[in-house]
Amino acid sequence: MGRRMNRRELIRIAVAVLGCELSESLLRGVQAMPFRNSRPSRDLFSGETRELVKVIAELIIPETDTPGAIEAGVPAFIELMVTDWLDDDGRRAFFSGLESLEVYCSNQHRHSFLDCSAEQRTQALQHAEREDSAFFARIKQLTVVGYYTSEIGATQELRYNPTPGRYDGDYPFAKVGRQWSY
Repeated sequence: MGRRMNRRELIRIAVAVLGCELSESLLRGVQAMPFRNSRPSRDLFSGETRELVKVIAELIIPETDTPGAIEAGVPAFIELMVTDWLDDDGRRAFFSGLESLEVYCSNQHRHSFLDCSAEQRTQALQHAEREDSAFFARIKQLTVVGYYTSEIGATQELRYNPTPGRYDGDYPFAKVGRQWSY
């Protein structure tokens, strides 16, 4: 691909393709941040939290014939967005949702989320979707936006074509005989 993609346009395309709504603060954050090479302003995530987010993101967008969330850098994106773009209430809700997953797994399976099987993890996420839909919607939104605004998501998963067809700026007016649009 010979030219660089416009990140804002790519976000609009991803949102249109996915049919999801982005919160205004998340959209502003994604548009404003220096994209993939940013580090959060502070260490808000523990090592266990990072691992938990990594596993959840990969469950939402697993590796198939295209790379999954981990390879696309989604966990780092989520950490950046939670740390630097969510407000205090949003961060509290996010961490509360992660804690709810842990409580569910402990009560249902007598293991932490990370020690559960893939099937048990999926059940925990399905439970979170039913019982704590705000948390699940947020982590799913962050995963999807992080994935489809990454280079991997945009170039290997989506079929990015900024201008479908061919543009011929020197087309003879006599061949058409009138304007195509106003």
